[in-house]
Amino acid sequence: MATIRQALERIVKDRDFSLAAAEALESEVAKQGADNELFEELEHILASYRPGGGEFLFDEKALERECIRVLERL
Repeated sequence: MATIRQALERIVKDRDFSLAAAEALESEVAKQGADNELFEELEHILASYRPGGGEFLFDEKALERECIRVLERL
């Protein structure tokens, strides 16, 4: 879970909302957090995330809120 925490902190603390940061987090969650209810909503947001959002897409604020929620529960 340490690498998931690092990937979450990269987004929240470093304010890195790049696709690369989101993809790195998505990869770690897929490897280490599969079948963990804590990550269900995060996985959904990451799958539909794009900086700036858009129709049917999540933006930086949605990603940040969810990352904070997960960090608080780790």
